[in-house]
Amino acid sequence: MVADMYYTIGESQCQCGATFRIEREFLVHNPGQGSVDIVRTRCVGCGETKTFYFQIPYVVDDWEKEGVRVPIYVKA
Repeated sequence: MVADMYYTIGESQCQCGATFRIEREFLVHNPGQGSVDIVRTRCVGCGETKTFYFQIPYVVDDWEKEGVRVPIYVKA
């Protein structure tokens, strides 16, 4: 799941055609609405910044029962 986020960023291209490098990542939790993983990137070619938002609506953190479920919806 985390790998999917990094794959999405790695496959994204800037308008100049270059790829993005991750500069900062943080998780924002909104009670009752789920969490959002926010990843700030910078183009390795022109320096333009782009922010990716990955919605994480729920996390089941019970390893003994079912493991961890984290559905990821991508909006870039």
